[in-house]
Parts: sequence; C-alpha cells; structure tokens
Amino acid sequence: MHAVLLGTLLFVGCGPSEPEPPQPARQPIDPKVAELFARLDENPDILHADYTPAVHELIAIGRPTIAPALDLMLSDNEFTRMHAQRVIEGVTLREHRFVFGQGWTRPTGAAEWKQFWTRLGDLNDRASAEARRASVAKWRVWLSDNP
Repeated sequence: MHAVLLGTLLFVGCGPSEPEPPQPARQPIDPKVAELFARLDENPDILHADYTPAVHELIAIGRPTIAPALDLMLSDNEFTRMHAQRVIEGVTLREHRFVFGQGWTRPTGAAEWKQFWTRLGDLNDRASAEARRASVAKWRVWLSDNP
C-alpha cells in the first residue's frame, strides 16, 4: 500500500508545472566583476550609504555588470538590492551621457534617461518582489537585445 501511495505521489509530483520565464544565455562573469559583487555591500560611504567602493568600481566597468546586478535585484537583502540598483543606474546614466560630479552633458539627458528607466519597468529596490521580477524580466530582454 505504501509503495502504491509513494509511486502515486511521485507520479503526480512529476506533472506539468508553471513554465519558467525564458532566461537569456548568461555570459561568464569576469573574475574581477565577480569579486566586486562579492563585496558589494562592504564599506558603505558614511554620507551616501547607497554607494560602496565596489558600486563605484562596477559602474566604471560598465555594461558587463548589469546582468549580475539584475540577479541581485531579486535578493531578500535590502542593502544588496539598493547597491545593485545603484550599479544599474550608474552604468545607464553614464551611457546616457551623465557625468558624476558634473551632471548631464545634454539638456535632454535627464528626460531621456527617465523615459528609458520607466520603459524597463521603473526598477526599484524597494518594490515588491513581484514588481522587481517583472522589471528584471524586461531588463533581461533589453540586455539580450543590447549586449
């Protein structure tokens, strides 16, 4: 009797389930990038806790840091999410010609970046897990189209 019940449970457990959303093929992470993400939350700036030395270095590296940062936007750790968002913001701000310490190099830069950010789901480290997942999915599609 137990064998029949166990077999039935195993068979039922193997049935179709909700399909996972497609994930883009992941590029191998550069060892330096991996090391920086491993210390993403270390030594926050005392005046700007959302920035750490690793955040600054990852922003300087640029686009290759976005995919690993997106993964961290799904973390349960609020500080990790905040720092990951700063990386994504920093990289994309620079790509839209923002210069830290100076500002926008074009008058339309801020509006163009905000429109870009909103189009990709208005990623927010304080949003619900569901909202973050939806935004991260949009970012992953964008990233696969814009490597």
